[in-house]
Amino acid sequence: MKAWKIFFLIAGLFNLVGGAAGFLTFESHLAEAGLPAPHYTHSFQLLFLLVMILGVGYLMVWKDPIRNRNIVWLGWLTKVCGFVISLHALRLGELPAENAWQPWIADFPFILIFGLFLFQTRRHPTRPEP
Repeated sequence: MKAWKIFFLIAGLFNLVGGAAGFLTFESHLAEAGLPAPHYTHSFQLLFLLVMILGVGYLMVWKDPIRNRNIVWLGWLTKVCGFVISLHALRLGELPAENAWQPWIADFPFILIFGLFLFQTRRHPTRPEP
């Protein structure tokens, strides 16, 4: 369980730092990718805020992996949906081809790792016995 705790600590910090950086600098990153500035910046800010909230969830898993196991289901679903949406955006040309690496690095490995955790802990009770 120690390796899982380390993993979720890193995942939590990654989301907090990455979400905060995205929240503060997303317009410059869009410009670097050749994408126009959004008309509704709050949509992007909300996205990065949700990334940070998931980071808090992963830190909760770090503190008690079994009790907070269900939070990992939310992370897994988020990563699966993000991966599918990103691949669809690439196919439509809405995401520049030079960013094709993004879903494979930011989402796919986490789909596998979260799935492994969920599989390995499937028989553990999520609540202590009374």
